[in-house]
Amino acid sequence: MNNETNTPLPEATRTPENKFNHVWWIPFIAFLVAAFLVVSHFTSQGPLITIQFDNAEGISVENTKLKYKSVTIGQVEKITLDESLDNVLVYIRLQKGSENLIRKDSQFWIVKPRIEVTKISGLNTLLSGAYITIDPAKDQNQDYQYHFVGLSDPPITTQDKPGLRLTLLAEKSTAFYPGSAVYYKGMPVGNIERVYFSDDYLWVKVDVFINAPHHQLIRQNSKFWSAGGISVKTSANGIDVALESIEALVAGGIAFETPIELLLNDEAVTSHTEFFLYPNKTIAYEQQFGKKQLFVSYFESNISGLSTDAQVLMNGITVGKVKAIQLMFDPISGKTYTPVLYEIYEDRITVLNSSHDTSHNTANDTSNRTTAASLTNQLIQSGLHARLVTANLLTGSKNITLAMSDNIIPLPLQLATVDDLTGYPILPTQPESLETITDSIATFVDKINQMPINELVTSANQLLNNADTTLTQLNLQPTLDAFNALLKDGQQLSQASHQSIQQLTKSIETLVKQTESVIAGYSPDAPLYHGLTDTLGELNDTLSSLKILSEMLTRSPDALIFGENRRQQSEQPQQQATERQHGDQ
Repeated sequence: MNNETNTPLPEATRTPENKFNHVWWIPFIAFLVAAFLVVSHFTSQGPLITIQFDNAEGISVENTKLKYKSVTIGQVEKITLDESLDNVLVYIRLQKGSENLIRKDSQFWIVKPRIEVTKISGLNTLLSGAYITIDPAKDQNQDYQYHFVGLSDPPITTQDKPGLRLTLLAEKSTAFYPGSAVYYKGMPVGNIERVYFSDDYLWVKVDVFINAPHHQLIRQNSKFWSAGGISVKTSANGIDVALESIEALVAGGIAFETPIELLLNDEAVTSHTEFFLYPNKTIAYEQQFGKKQLFVSYFESNISGLSTDAQVLMNGITVGKVKAIQLMFDPISGKTYTPVLYEIYEDRITVLNSSHDTSHNTANDTSNRTTAASLTNQLIQSGLHARLVTANLLTGSKNITLAMSDNIIPLPLQLATVDDLTGYPILPTQPESLETITDSIATFVDKINQMPINELVTSANQLLNNADTTLTQLNLQPTLDAFNALLKDGQQLSQASHQSIQQLTKSIETLVKQTESVIAGYSPDAPLYHGLTDTLGELNDTLSSLKILSEMLTRSPDALIFGENRRQQSEQPQQQATERQHGDQ
């Protein structure tokens, strides 16, 4: 019992405790997965861009997509106002791989239902909602950009579409709408992109795009005109009605044409070349004008009848029109001025070359043309002047005619003299032809007024008195007897003259009535009206004189020979001579 009790017990061995708990592997693995997902999320996203719009109509966060060719490439993440509170900023997150689309000159706009004159678009968004689309820059070598200004309206033509862009200059907008077609021989070959004013507000500019390969039809001397509406032309063969198309009648449009010979010989044009846009085809081919030069002239005569848009003619050909007529007063000199501003179309005058060979002076040969300034200077140096002419005798309207004259003093070089009042070159003037005749008559009347009429009348009276004294000293009885016989014949002549004068008086009265009826049919502003009025006054004066003559012949038939006063004076010497003869007997 005791032996069993004294047996030693084995000692316990202490081993180190393991402090890591394997349960922590679960959150660690979860963290790694989350980190991987976060990194994968950010690395799979594309860049964030901002687009500025006028308003956010139809756009909502996380619902509005960014699409390119109907493929979603991004989504709206945030919409805020800009610092000025005038526009909205739309933040869009692009998908990975879309970076090449956001370069400089890329365009963005909102696709939504639109009803316009030329088309209806965006109807598919009535169910799916509005979305934003992109037109990427054509040049893929441009720098990346992350802030853009969105378009208020979608572009008519995308940037990657092949073709040619042109700028047309029109005097006013007539049926020009963005999206309207451009026609060649009745077929649509392009579209109008934009209509706007020029910087100086003198022109309406129309940007058009001609689709490839039709852009090869454009040459330097191609003619463009408005295709909207109906063109009606009357001639000896009847009435010609021209209509480009029903679409052009409703939505407007532009047509152009290039002569076949120019397609073979003329040079092609580059992008953004400017052309003139004419109101219709007739004017495009009849009026070969383009750029204009403004001039001012001062007419000393009455310009009544001259109005704006009046024609400026040269050798019967329209070369321009009147733009403005003003009345100016100079308080220093106390004089009034009437400057007339008119324009001359450069291309209306073709300059022959030195050999005077017109075979090369075609529309596509611009080497034979001088500049507008040089040409105008040459014309003024050659005696070019402006003159008012009556265009219509019934209405009294006037035009301006340009002509050459040797009487015009040559003006200095460099486009003559620039007017201080208007700032335009001055073109010298000459009086109207009728005015020249009037001035000649006035000069003749002045010469008559300068004659010593009173002295001549006094000398004539003295001569007559001396003749009376001489007659009293002569024995005039035989002469008087012979003269009495002559007087009887004169009385018969006077009676016949009296009858003729009465008939003439009746004829003049009839003519006066006819003249009054003719005058009633003319405008008071017409030059012929004033001429007929003066003629009527002269006829009335003549009629009054004939009536006086008729009354005088009725009282004294021999007054046609002697005159009434001279007859009374001649009777006194006759009576005195008769009394002396009776006294001698």
